[in-house]
Amino acid sequence: MFERNDRYLGIGIILIGIYCYITASGWRISAMSDPAGAAAVPKIMSAGFICIGVILIIGSFFLKKKDESETFIDKDSLFTLAMMAAICFAYLLVLPHIGYLLATPLLIIGIMWLLGTRKIMPLLLVSLGTTLVLFVIFYFMLRINLPLGFTRDFIRGLDPRW
Repeated sequence: MFERNDRYLGIGIILIGIYCYITASGWRISAMSDPAGAAAVPKIMSAGFICIGVILIIGSFFLKKKDESETFIDKDSLFTLAMMAAICFAYLLVLPHIGYLLATPLLIIGIMWLLGTRKIMPLLLVSLGTTLVLFVIFYFMLRINLPLGFTRDFIRGLDPRW
């Protein structure tokens, strides 16, 4: 599960988490109805990054010594990483236009397809189920305004706060 190079990845993730936490801590609370403020979610995610980095570092020290001539990342992994970045970038570009409910299942399907899932039913069930659960949690329960795109009128008809 862990590799010896994970300690370097863990250090990088911890540094990113610390940077994001410090950056989010400097955000001023404007006239928001959210009592936690604008920095709450980035701070939680930063703390998660730091925890994952610590887990990677600790896990890498419990491994037996392997051949150090292994490469840090092979070409296939680098291609997969670049494609994931491209899929996420495309998601960010289309999100304001087509909305969360249509863009997020496409993002999840794209990443699952890239990682090797080829069966239609798991692709559809996981992407639609995850999107709907997260939408209900964030939009209706936490009252976070998500980009709705052209589905705005339909969703606002379901939402009692509009």
